[in-house]
Amino acid sequence: MNDITHMSDIVDGMVSKSLSAFLNEDMNLVREIKRDDDKVDDLFDQALNDISNSMFQEKEAISYMISLLFVARFLERIADRAENIGDRTIYMITCEKPGVADKLNQLINDEEKK
Repeated sequence: MNDITHMSDIVDGMVSKSLSAFLNEDMNLVREIKRDDDKVDDLFDQALNDISNSMFQEKEAISYMISLLFVARFLERIADRAENIGDRTIYMITCEKPGVADKLNQLINDEEKK
């Protein structure tokens, strides 16, 4: 349960940061959002593991555990959406999709090695 509470705090901050980054064209906030998304992903994985283990130990509370799992999943998806706003902010500022230039350079380097 603590994982989900911590997730909700981070996700709340991510949504605020993503809107602020977009409105203020702030690339530094976008970087923070990306780091926060990694934290949320890790917390979701931990919550999934903890909830799955609890389901086997407390069979009478399975419906409650399933609800917790849905909450964790929805929080993780909200975090992904906040990250998407950050990606659109990057595109708005640079006219480049995040990661595309890096992928293109990697493909070029791979082709040159052949």
